[in-house]
Formats: sequence, C-alpha cells, structure tokens
Amino acid sequence: MAKMLGSAANDALDIKGEKVVTKTNNNGGINGGISNGMPLTLRVAVKPTPSICKEQDSVDLSTMKACKIEVKGRHDACIVPRAVPCIESAVALAILDELLLRKLQNSGLKRELRQDEVPFLSIREKIDDVDDRLCDLLIERFDLVKEVGKVKKESGSAIENKAREKEVVEAVRAKMPDELKDYAERVFVLLMEESKDLQRKL
Repeated sequence: MAKMLGSAANDALDIKGEKVVTKTNNNGGINGGISNGMPLTLRVAVKPTPSICKEQDSVDLSTMKACKIEVKGRHDACIVPRAVPCIESAVALAILDELLLRKLQNSGLKRELRQDEVPFLSIREKIDDVDDRLCDLLIERFDLVKEVGKVKKESGSAIENKAREKEVVEAVRAKMPDELKDYAERVFVLLMEESKDLQRKL
C-alpha cells in the first residue's frame, strides 16, 4: 500500500441493493482505524522463534546478574501452523469485544456514548467484574463459616472469639492503605458479626 498511488489504493464506493459497498477491498475493510463494513483482511508478520540453540545473553533474576542461556532439545522449525489459530483467536476476541460494547450501548443506554464516556464504561465493566468475584468469595467464605460453626457446635466451643476477631481486624488494617483502614475495618467487623449470627442459627 505504501508504494501504491491513491488512484490505485483507494476503494471506490458503489451501491449493492440498498447497501453501500466498495468495488475493491485494498484497505482490508478498515479506513482510518474504523471498520467500513467490508470483509476484514489482515496481513501478519511473525518474528522468528526466540528458542534457538545458539548461546544468547540473558539475565538471572534470582541473582540480578548477566548470564548466558542456551536452549536444549528439539523445537519446531516453523511455528506458523500454531501461530495462525492464535492470531485468528486474538482478532475474534477483539471483534467480539466491540460487538459486546455496541450491544451494551444499544441495550443499556438510550443514546450513543461520547468518546470521552467509553473509558468510563470500561472502568464500570471492571468494577462489575470485581463485584462478581467478591460475590463468589463471599459464598466461599460463608460456606467455610458454616463448616467452622458445625465444628464449634459439636465440640461445645463458643461462637464468639474476641481475640481472634481482634487479630483479623489488625491484619486487615495492616494490609490496607491509610485512607481505607477505617472503611475496611467496618466491613470486616460487619462480616464477622454476620458470620457469628449464621453460626448461631446452625
């Protein structure tokens, strides 16, 4: 493309039925980084595999000193057969990501997002992902709380253990940044109260 004239590289527009198409697809379905509706064409270059038998310079992370490395054993002379599905999968994931974003825009919002709102949407999706993981961890934690409660009930041990609760709070505060210490303590105190309440009901 870099060697072609605009008269040769440009994809002339045409009408096919009620759809705008291009007569050629020299740009591979993308103009200015935006899909133009034509089939996407990718030309990919893959660097040579780095695992070669020739001795190379490297770094030993355990000692933080320069060292030599020489790969032993048989290795593929050509990685292309394995590289192709990896590249196709990466492209498919990128396209799927855009499709899901558009679906979210159309279903959850009544208007198109401004360009400055897209990062906000991405951050909100990350928060949703964190919340999902928190829910899974809460389920796992309360399952363990039930197991501990059953053991306490069978052994006649007390549900409440102030010393243990103090240790938990101190450990939590030690892990959190200063601006979150009090908040984290309130969350864990509530969590432990709910845990004791659950154990009492067993």
